[in-house]
Amino acid sequence: MAVIDDVVRIARSQVGKAYVFNAHADMTNPNPAAFDCSELTEWVFFRARAGVRLAEASYQQYWQCRTARRIITAEQAMNTPGALLFRFLDANGKGVEPSPRGDRAVRRHVAISLGGRRVVEAANPQVGVREAWYKTNTFTMGGLVPQLNYPIWGAGPVGGNPPPPPPPPPPPATTIRDRFRPRTDLPILRQGSQQGTQIRQAQRMLIRIGAPSLQPWAPNGTATFGPATREAVLWFQRKVRAEQDSTMRVTGEIGPLTWGWMFAYLG
Repeated sequence: MAVIDDVVRIARSQVGKAYVFNAHADMTNPNPAAFDCSELTEWVFFRARAGVRLAEASYQQYWQCRTARRIITAEQAMNTPGALLFRFLDANGKGVEPSPRGDRAVRRHVAISLGGRRVVEAANPQVGVREAWYKTNTFTMGGLVPQLNYPIWGAGPVGGNPPPPPPPPPPPATTIRDRFRPRTDLPILRQGSQQGTQIRQAQRMLIRIGAPSLQPWAPNGTATFGPATREAVLWFQRKVRAEQDSTMRVTGEIGPLTWGWMFAYLG
């Protein structure tokens, strides 16, 4: 990033110079007396041996970046050393894209980013060329000078358009074991139990898990804990013992552990 370092160094070396609207600096002059905003950017990149001659006007510099498909957000540019920062505002103070031919009704400004929300800019006749820190962003867009490689804030080094931000990582997957919690809030069920509502709930859960003894005749569950339900519980407990917990007891009863594993299997 030697050229980018030179851009930052040379831009800072001009702080304190005068601002003169429509100033024309000789690109070969190592020490011009005055700049306007776009003349400063043009001169700095020429002196940094960037290999690219920026146009004279800020809107033309914007279109150099735009044509090369190297426009980035102002926020990215604020944190990317050597990027250009543009401000184009209409009569109502709203950010707009400048015309390729220029539009005198659009207020125009360009600055050089130092990164960390600091810029060097030929600001106005009152303050001249200054280094400034922007707490809030007043620029409307940013640009990467064609043919230069930049380490983009929030992305990797690029030679063309900055890549889109990576998608957020997927939430961590949970396993059946992760979801298991004993359910002490539910009753213990065994063959002959009378809790019809809880028996139907357990049967529906076992059917969804795949208990074969309940599939043919109890699609919605019944209120009876009979032999088929007990066989379904035994099948499920053997499944848990083989797949999740080798200490699982195979009793044919639905207690806190069996309830917990059924809920865990169903997510």
